[in-house]
Amino acid sequence: IGSTGETWSDAIIKGNRIFICNVTRNGRLYPDSIYYSEKERFDTFPSHNYLAVGAGDAEGYRAISTHGDRILAFKDNSLDIIDASSDVPAEWISEHSLKHLGVKHPEAVTETPHGAVWANKFGCYLYDGNEVLDLTKDKIKSSVWGDFITDSSMVVYEKFKRIVFVIRSSNATDENDPGTGLGTGDVFEYDINLESWTFQEDLFPTVGMSNVIHNQLSDKLLYARDDTGSAKFFKYLDIDQITANTKFLTKDIDFDDPTIAKKIYAVYMTYRCNQDIGAGSYLKVYSNGTSTSTAFTNGTSTVSSLSDDTIPDDSNWIQGKWTTADGSPITLQTMKLEFDTGTDKAIFHCNDITIEYRTIENLRYAG
Repeated sequence: IGSTGETWSDAIIKGNRIFICNVTRNGRLYPDSIYYSEKERFDTFPSHNYLAVGAGDAEGYRAISTHGDRILAFKDNSLDIIDASSDVPAEWISEHSLKHLGVKHPEAVTETPHGAVWANKFGCYLYDGNEVLDLTKDKIKSSVWGDFITDSSMVVYEKFKRIVFVIRSSNATDENDPGTGLGTGDVFEYDINLESWTFQEDLFPTVGMSNVIHNQLSDKLLYARDDTGSAKFFKYLDIDQITANTKFLTKDIDFDDPTIAKKIYAVYMTYRCNQDIGAGSYLKVYSNGTSTSTAFTNGTSTVSSLSDDTIPDDSNWIQGKWTTADGSPITLQTMKLEFDTGTDKAIFHCNDITIEYRTIENLRYAG
């Protein structure tokens, strides 16, 4: 392969071979075949060196990835997992064919030390070598995720902080809102260490961007964007930015039994912030899965330096406590905790959250 007009959609290196998918050769397209090179001869693809595990289903392969001794082959709407543990190609077998786990293009998949990660309209997934894990399940509403993902969404791995970025759109226009004429660099970030999600607006360019690589010189993420017909290159720097409307919302907390009523007395948080967040409606508690909230406005009133990240040695970290305005507890079954800086521009760091509560054993709700 390499003559004029011969192309492929995606490629990986595995076991001293190169695998390519959605191949055009000799003037013919082979959308549902995966070709592989001779061992240690990365530019030699004999016509008989191919896998056709998903042939005949009217879908072509969009991307391929690998983890361990498995090859992951992605179509628009499905995923084929191929056991390639043997040194003999004839012994490679299709292990699973899974619906609704496909992708639209190669940049919707990335490889990490923890496994292959990819995103589509239904969620964000990790294959760890044994099973496919749904990283968005019970953490992001399917309607929110479905509205966010586009056909040009990208998945990028930042290896130093072990963060997965799911970028909404890499196009110059936003497929979900074409009337704006702009793409969007909004992202969902998945922290592999904490197993948590964060949303950020316009973290990446909004006028179209290239694929993202790790710069070999600095190991920073490097990408290009379109600038009126020319390319400008950028690197991603993980630095604090002062911004308004910073918000985080916890998952629904049921204290191991959603049927028992609880009295919530106070919320404690180890934090640092360059704004006074002690008073005001920065901290809210949402009750029982509803939009009804109670503001915990009576809190620690201190501004701290952001010079050091050490816990607990750094005195700049504050042990904050918040209660309702009059200090009275609230009664609920489950709760979500929201922190929102509102229009105040702030840098905010949170290390841990503790909730002071007691159960009311004689007040139990039907499950």
